[in-house]
Amino acid sequence: MALANGVKINRSLRSLNLKWNAIGKDPSGLQALCEVLKSNLTIGHVDLRNNRINNVGAKYVGELLAANTTITHLDLSWNDLGADGGLALLEGLKHNSTVLDCQLSGSKARTLFTG
Repeated sequence: MALANGVKINRSLRSLNLKWNAIGKDPSGLQALCEVLKSNLTIGHVDLRNNRINNVGAKYVGELLAANTTITHLDLSWNDLGADGGLALLEGLKHNSTVLDCQLSGSKARTLFTG
């Protein structure tokens, strides 16, 4: 949550690399970060690889994707999103026209997007 507050006041950050930080262990921290990123106008790259994000966290990320107009690259690889998390992301991406690259390797949600 402290990190979310820092991102909220920063107006120059372009990339947010938080891989390997177990952010999803407590979904309230990820929820706070996603809330801040919904209206962020500078960050284009978000790396949340291997952060213990599950289907609950994926719901927050999906909501972020539906609202954000700046993120172009998102990496959620090696999280345990599962099918429900994949569906939450897919719902968010349906309302997003800026994400160009969404990495989901090892997330157990990848098959929803590839066939």
